[in-house]
Amino acid sequence: MDFGKTEAEIEQGIVEYLRVKRDNPTLQLNEIENELLAPFREVQNLIWIKRNSVYSAALEEWDRKEKLLSSRVDKKEKRSGNLKNEIYQLVGFFSVFQGVVLTAVSQLAQSQDGYHTCKKVWSPVILTALAWVVATVGVWQKLSRIDTLERDRADEDQARREVVRRANALRREGEQFKFIEFKVLGKRVAPKAFLEYGIWHFWINRFGAVFASMSVFTGIFIASYFLILCNRGMAPIKP
Repeated sequence: MDFGKTEAEIEQGIVEYLRVKRDNPTLQLNEIENELLAPFREVQNLIWIKRNSVYSAALEEWDRKEKLLSSRVDKKEKRSGNLKNEIYQLVGFFSVFQGVVLTAVSQLAQSQDGYHTCKKVWSPVILTALAWVVATVGVWQKLSRIDTLERDRADEDQARREVVRRANALRREGEQFKFIEFKVLGKRVAPKAFLEYGIWHFWINRFGAVFASMSVFTGIFIASYFLILCNRGMAPIKP
């Protein structure tokens, strides 16, 4: 069970309180007591809690839940960060692949005449379109997972802060602590309005931005293929 204060801090507070009380026996020390005797009172409360099986079990359970929830929150934050890195890598591979295809198209245009190369434009177009589909689906899956992780992490972090608040209140108040003052903590209710924060935030602000960027990027590359392979005119006119 964690007292929250070191022995030196407790001893220093008590010594300072006794010195001030000795020098000023008639002085009202309400504010000084609240500040200097807080560690001492906390220890007194903890001794009382230890002797009371109900409050002792409650404090131990809240401390256990705090550690458990903190561990879960940290793991979800780490997993969310890893998924974001995977998205960056996927978009990077997609860009590199498009660059390789563009390089191959440029080399093809230099090696053959415009009429014959224009008939081959659909090969890089199909490759680029397939790469866009694969990358888009991959990004959507990872962003969906991140959104779920972040909502779960927010719920668990809220629960962690609540058990910390309860444990601190019990240490601080001791016999004055009342369980009835703390409501049962439930999960956050997701908004259901059409454009409120929730699923529309995910689709528009996250996936929508990535989808639009990759689509524009892909469209520019496809247009480049037609310009490179078909800009030398159609078949030569026979005399």
